[in-house]
Amino acid sequence: MRKLKRLMATIFVVTIIVAMAGTMPVSADGIVYGDLNSDGIIDIRDNISINKYLFGMYALYNCEEADLNCNGVVDAIDSEIMSAYITMSIHELPYFGNVL
Repeated sequence: MRKLKRLMATIFVVTIIVAMAGTMPVSADGIVYGDLNSDGIIDIRDNISINKYLFGMYALYNCEEADLNCNGVVDAIDSEIMSAYITMSIHELPYFGNVL
């Protein structure tokens, strides 16, 4: 029974680590793209922040980090890019590919 509990605990920890791998911050030119709340993780909270900003419900203090395609504008495309990054459809930020 103890071996089973240890095995289950190990599987749980590995699963968490693998899940977090897609949410680690990405930096280029000293900018941490996507980490809008500066907690070291790019996750749904950052996506909520960018969407609240787009609806005028939130002030961004780091607009450069929210401009995920580096076009000089924080817009719905940046929100879409962040969603794709969080769901691991893309693996790098900033994203310079075609619109998703």
